[in-house]
Amino acid sequence: MKCQKCDKPATFHITELTGGKPVELHLCEDHAREYLAASGSEDTSPGSMASLLAQHIMAQKMQVGQTAQELAELDQQSCPFCGITFFEFRNQGRLG
Repeated sequence: MKCQKCDKPATFHITELTGGKPVELHLCEDHAREYLAASGSEDTSPGSMASLLAQHIMAQKMQVGQTAQELAELDQQSCPFCGITFFEFRNQGRLG
């Protein structure tokens, strides 16, 4: 599915209740970020919930980035006895 505002793949699917009727939005990451930033507020309206969701998503992305960096560092380590790297172990799923 493509973003409703551009031709990039839609990775965010948001459903809002407008006038009691559900309205679906299909947005790419860039347009979802714009949408969520524009709808931020301090109350419990859907805009506020969208803002909270945006903050959560950004926090998760930072954690994933840190995890990827840690994994890259682990991949370079090797066994002092047989020499297999952690990367090789992860790909093969076994030792020896």
